[in-house]
Amino acid sequence: MRYKGLIKLLMGNGSAQLISLLFLPILTRYISPESFGAYALYLASSFLFSAVVTLKYDYLITLKRNDEERSAVYFTALKFITVLSVISSIIFLAIGFNGFFLVGGFLLSVFNLNNGYFYSLKSYGTVSCLRVLYSFLNVALPLIFLSFSGYELIVANITSLSITLLFSFYFLNKKVSLLKGIDTQLLLLDKKFIRYTYIESLFQVASSQYVVIAMSTLMEKAILGFYSVANKVLLAPITLFSTAFTSFLASNLTDDKNNQKVLINGVLNLITPISIIIIFPLYFYIDRLVPLILGDAWVQSIDIFKLIMPAILAQFVFSPFYSLLHYNSLNRVSFYLNLSLLATKFSVLFLWWKYSLDYKFGLYLLFSSHAVFYFILAFYVYKKVLLSRYISIEILSFLSVLMAFLVLIYFNFNEVI
Repeated sequence: MRYKGLIKLLMGNGSAQLISLLFLPILTRYISPESFGAYALYLASSFLFSAVVTLKYDYLITLKRNDEERSAVYFTALKFITVLSVISSIIFLAIGFNGFFLVGGFLLSVFNLNNGYFYSLKSYGTVSCLRVLYSFLNVALPLIFLSFSGYELIVANITSLSITLLFSFYFLNKKVSLLKGIDTQLLLLDKKFIRYTYIESLFQVASSQYVVIAMSTLMEKAILGFYSVANKVLLAPITLFSTAFTSFLASNLTDDKNNQKVLINGVLNLITPISIIIIFPLYFYIDRLVPLILGDAWVQSIDIFKLIMPAILAQFVFSPFYSLLHYNSLNRVSFYLNLSLLATKFSVLFLWWKYSLDYKFGLYLLFSSHAVFYFILAFYVYKKVLLSRYISIEILSFLSVLMAFLVLIYFNFNEVI
């Protein structure tokens, strides 16, 4: 069945997100917003570190279709990750940085690499099972590590990654003999891949994760904790749908433009009504839901939920469009789009710091610009890739999302001014 892989990914992502969301009301009652803020900083640093040391080999391996090429990419990546992690750790520890993010970043890099191997083998069931296991451990273990006050979420995350990684190696070794590939010759990246895929991925990660690191210097740790929880809750549907759709699209796209239109329009026409139906009731009832679900200590996060909803709406609907850019060898376009987004966010952060803006107004500017980026991405894909020039149901979907975005922006503007 053509959509069997997509169904497995959706089930895995859905189960993982459901577990996280079900445990969240428990965690917010036992763990302080300050601890969530420290955890957000740790995660951002780990993701950024991982993006640097993997050299995007975890993506390259998904493009390989035979065992010899996969093995060459995998062991080359494993060696680079290990060497770069050791060198980076020595430097960061000598400077005086906290070592938690170095351990987390290394484990995350290897875990993503293993998942890339599974994607290449189309072992979607294995990826889903590992994601569910990691998600469960990541929300259950903090309740055991409550004695690590302020670090309970970080210690639990490192432990969860370690356990899941052991299972990942076990499953991978059943499919491919890992010991036989240790002596594989190094497969170096070409300049085009480094420039338009690796560096672009750094821009992408920096625009989301480095921004969190910068934000930690502009707001109190508790406010950062409120932001991290709001972001986690609202990103859950994106993680559920977009990750699965993007992986599915990457393995089913062909050079036929009609194939691309059918796939991407099918995704768009499914996501658009779902997103609009969910986002508006959530926006107007979030004042009641937050105290009820998260607890009274999290009331201050209500404004943050509302401020980031426009960006979440745009990202939710249009993030799968990235697949079309890369598949049509438009890496250069994607490269400059991400560079523009990063430059815009840095400009907002500079204004935030320079004029000591209120955190609400700073977040409003930051996430409004983030949403605009996704509309530009979608518009470009429509005009240059899908070659849509006429009014159609797909164009109406695009316009309906734009209208919903503008309404949310207007409501938020009245809140922050």
